[in-house]
Order: sequence, then C-alpha cells, then structure tokens
Amino acid sequence: MSQLYDALTRLERKARCATTMNVPPARAHTPRRFPMPTIVVMTLVVAGAAALTFVPRGRSTALPSPMNPAPAAAARQHTIGVLELRERARETAVFGSLGEAEELLRQAVTLAPRDAGAWTDLGVVLVRRGQTRSGIDAFERSVALDSKNAAAHRNLAVALDRDDRPAAAAAHYRAFLTLAPQDPDRARVEERLARLR
Repeated sequence: MSQLYDALTRLERKARCATTMNVPPARAHTPRRFPMPTIVVMTLVVAGAAALTFVPRGRSTALPSPMNPAPAAAARQHTIGVLELRERARETAVFGSLGEAEELLRQAVTLAPRDAGAWTDLGVVLVRRGQTRSGIDAFERSVALDSKNAAAHRNLAVALDRDDRPAAAAAHYRAFLTLAPQDPDRARVEERLARLR
C-alpha cells in the first residue's frame, strides 16, 4: 500500500505488543488497564486515521472579493510553493540532476511568471545543460522583470559571451558592474570586459 499505511500498521502492532507485554495478568475482579504509552500510541493511530479522511484533495477556487480574504492567503501559499520549488531545484542541481532541476524551475515560472529570480535560476540550469539560447531567453525575461537584478545581468552577459555576441555581453557586464560595485568577482568581470573591447 502506501508508506503512511505501512507506518500506521507498524504503530498498531507496537501498541498491541506493548499491551500484551505491560498488562498484568487478568483477574476476575480487576478491570484491565492499559499503560499510558499504549494509550498515547493508540490515540495517535486513531487520530491519524481520522485525519486521513479529511485531507482536501483539490485547489480552492475562491473568487477574490473584499469580503473573502482567502485569495490573499492562497497568494502567500503560492509564493511559498515557488520558493520551495526553487530551493529543491538548487539542491537537485548541486547533486547533478540538472534535468530534474529544470523541471522544478519550469513549474516555478509557470506558477509565478513574474518571479525574476526563478527565471534567473532557470537560465543558469539551461546554460549548464548546453541550452545556451534558451538560457539567454530566460535571463532576458529576468532582466525585463527586474532591471536591477545584478545576477541576471551577469549571467546574461556570460551566456551572450558564450554565444559569441560580445557587444551584447559587454553591455550586460557593464550593467552588472554598476549594480554590484562591491561584488567579490568584480576584478574578473572587469578583466573579461576589457578583453571584449
């Protein structure tokens, strides 16, 4: 079945085992009492089983209105989902699964098409996968959404540089230097910019 079902079954077995091991021999005149740990485990099992029947299965389609604050809460939850997708994509990319990272980031930009950071992350993954032109498109979207995003300008410059478009790359290297004057890689970027002239 499912992992949850298996876990609940194991808990029930432990509860039964604890009951048979911890209960004194039954006497005709004394009622049977369960030890406190057994009661707690049994309560958790029953509560968990009951909670499973009340899990919502679909998205809420509440309409925005001044009287209905639910869409605002859904928007916050939506943002958290995009941030989680981006974080999971970063983790999977670090472990070498760029294909999975790309899928996660495509979900993120589908959920939040105006999230410049998600487009920047997608561009990085695409360029690393050898899809430089698609990466350039993602970086250009990011810059269009947030022209002050220094990372997007730098990544776009590097991608354009790889795509043998030095004039366009130089413009974005300059934008990066203007937006991030204290960046630790400033000297390397200035050196690369000098070679493009």
